[in-house]
Amino acid sequence: MSKRVLLINTPYPYEECPVPPLGLAYLAGILRREKAEVRILDLLMARYSPALLRRELREFQPDVVGATCSTINFKAASRILRLCKDFDSGIVTAIGGPHASFVAADLIENVPWIDFVVMGEGDQTVVELVQALTDGSDLAQVAGMAFRKNGRAVVNAPRPLIKDLDSLPLPARDLLPVSKYRALRVPFTVITSRGCPFGCIFCSAPKMFGRGVRYRNPKLVVDEIEMIHRELGFQEINIVDDTFTVK
Repeated sequence: MSKRVLLINTPYPYEECPVPPLGLAYLAGILRREKAEVRILDLLMARYSPALLRRELREFQPDVVGATCSTINFKAASRILRLCKDFDSGIVTAIGGPHASFVAADLIENVPWIDFVVMGEGDQTVVELVQALTDGSDLAQVAGMAFRKNGRAVVNAPRPLIKDLDSLPLPARDLLPVSKYRALRVPFTVITSRGCPFGCIFCSAPKMFGRGVRYRNPKLVVDEIEMIHRELGFQEINIVDDTFTVK
């Protein structure tokens, strides 16, 4: 896999509380393990402007640009991906996160500057998507995503959830603007599990990560927290599990 992949953390209002993008760091980690060249552009920590984005595109020359968003910042993510497409129509654009996952077919049919929607848990989907683009293989075989064919949306089969979370590489936190988060005294993010056994009507977690919980090895979690403290200099940890106290 020799593609260059730019992952974008879409900005949102600071009053929502800035949180280091752990999901993107996990994606970057697994892509890097598969020998892709990856960068994270964290627009939450940089003052976004079209000029800034164009400069990053000109310098890195990505083959694929992926953005993550929720409903609050979907419009911003869409504008960012449109700019990428306008800058270079050959750039492959992808979007993921809760909002995009639940309206995947609609996005593909109505937002022409978005090429792919990654639905739900995206770690393995993104790897297989980039591999398929590299090899020219059948995109319909990549579970967990939607794409456009002959102007119509194709929604592939759902992606099975990753059973063994310990098989994932550690998040590529070195690609994040660590010093800026530390200067703002923002706790650094960690997960000990994915998923939730409950079905609260106001929550997207069961549809994103399944109605059940998958746990990481506690020793690996503690080792990771120790590394964040000793090597990155953070004094506080934000555990961003769906329901940390479920067990």
